[in-house]
This record gives sequence, C-alpha cells and structure tokens, in this order.
Amino acid sequence: MVDISLYSNVKPREDVFDPKFDDLVAPELSDVYLGKAPKIYTDPHEFFSITYLTDSMKALVTEITNAFESGKGMTIPLYSFFGGGKTHSLIMLYHAFTSPEVARKYGLNVIDGVKVIVVGGKDSNTAPSPASYKDAKTLWGYIAKQLGKFDVVKSFDNDNMAPPKDKLEEVFKGEKVLILFDEIVWYLANLKFSIYKEYYTKCILFFENLASITTNLPVVVVITIPAEVTSEGKI
Repeated sequence: MVDISLYSNVKPREDVFDPKFDDLVAPELSDVYLGKAPKIYTDPHEFFSITYLTDSMKALVTEITNAFESGKGMTIPLYSFFGGGKTHSLIMLYHAFTSPEVARKYGLNVIDGVKVIVVGGKDSNTAPSPASYKDAKTLWGYIAKQLGKFDVVKSFDNDNMAPPKDKLEEVFKGEKVLILFDEIVWYLANLKFSIYKEYYTKCILFFENLASITTNLPVVVVITIPAEVTSEGKI
C-alpha cells in the first residue's frame, strides 16, 4: 500500500523548526531595505525560493512592468487587514525590481532599469519628518535625495511646503521610478494629532500632486492601506 499521508510526503523546511522565528512577525519593508531583517527576507534568492507567488502577485508585477514600458505610471493601493500580506507583497516588488535577473528565474515579468524607493512610515530613516530627520525633513525631500535631485526641492524641504507639480515632474524626469509606501497611514496619523499638523496637510497635497504626475511619467506608486482605514473613509 502506498502511503499518501501528508506527514510521509511533505518535508517541512528547517526554518519551520527554528525557535528564533517563533515570535517573529513579518518584518517592516524598511527593515528589509536597511538589511535589518532576517536573510530569508533580505536575500532575493532566498525570499523567492520560499515565496509562493500567487496569480495576483504575478499580475501586479506585470501591470507595473507594462506601465513602465508604455512610458506612463499609476498609483496602486493595496488594501488588507493586519496579516493580509500587504508588506509581503511590497517586499516581493522590492526584490523583483531591484533584482530583476533573479525575479525572472521565478517567472516574473519584470524589466531592468527601474529605481526603487522605499518609504517605511514607522522608520525615520526612510520616512523623515520635521519631528525626526537627518539629511531631509520631508517625504519629498527624501525621495528627491534618493534620485540625486534634492536641489530641485531643497527650498520646499526647508520650508515644509509641498512642491508644485512642475517641480515634482523635474525630480522624476528621465527616470523609471517605483515608490513603495508602507505604513504611511501610521505616519500621517501621528502627524495629524501633533504639533506638526500643518506639515500633515502639506503631505496630503504632496500625495495629490504625486498621483497626478503618474499619468504622463513612468512613476509607479504602490501604497498599503489597512482595511479598517478604508472602512472609515478617512485618516
């Protein structure tokens, strides 16, 4: 008789039995970007080798690739409850477009030459604000700095003013850029109920301008939004 039981035919990975992962929740995207997360998340080879790429994940990558190839961008919101896979999808996109040669080995339709910018709302290294910053004190200053275009928005960064559309277009001109926003609701909520409420308002204006330029520039914005926020309809 052939044994068809699960226990006899499925061999768990060794990390399933590793106690150091017992209390580990999914890492922040910023931890992956900064190299603070475990290797299974930071190394693209390991990440893809243990990730089941769903049809929706593959479709997301293809949608972004098609946008870049057409010379236009888009804004993609990822809605989910806690533990619903938002951050894991962002980590997948991060590795796919920063290591396209690896991603293609796993069947992902991804192109070369895309600059990926990580904004982790809970980490001041990737999401600075007037309350906590090093080189730039605004989201737009940080993003421009990642692209080597900080001088374009330097005055707006200094004054905590949202740059107008034409200045943002100057920042992204000649680039294919994928911006991954994680935990940005947490970032904005903290600002809204603080002494930096005016900067919070400028951030909302910045997001409106950023979304508007994706219609004619290859800039793709992916932003995670907790489902409980969408049910209330506001931040």
